[in-house]
Amino acid sequence: MARIESIDRGFKSGATGLILASSLGHAGVVKRLLAAGARADAADNSGCTALAGASENGHEAVVEELLGAGAYVDAADRHGATALMAASGNGHGGKGGCCGREPASQRRSRPRLPTSSGSSCMLCPQ
Repeated sequence: MARIESIDRGFKSGATGLILASSLGHAGVVKRLLAAGARADAADNSGCTALAGASENGHEAVVEELLGAGAYVDAADRHGATALMAASGNGHGGKGGCCGREPASQRRSRPRLPTSSGSSCMLCPQ
């Protein structure tokens, strides 16, 4: 599939179609957007990526697609939060929030990275 020049153009918030589809869990749409050349690690105006949106909402199939397309696991938003932190903050990192079974977004991430407030995934309740 040929790359569409405007595929990474975002809305006023900077959110791209890939970020929105990922956050909503539309794995088929995500796969097609990536195949058309969408940047897997594009971020909106606040620094939120498609991987963070998918992770935060527990969409593992989308997370796998994004990781397979080379999304940067440790990309942080303007507060320093990563996809792993987004997942663990909503209980999508396995038992106990982030320290149970290893979710897809944690496989290559650095869970000790702190946010601007000093918290990290390693501080999640067990």
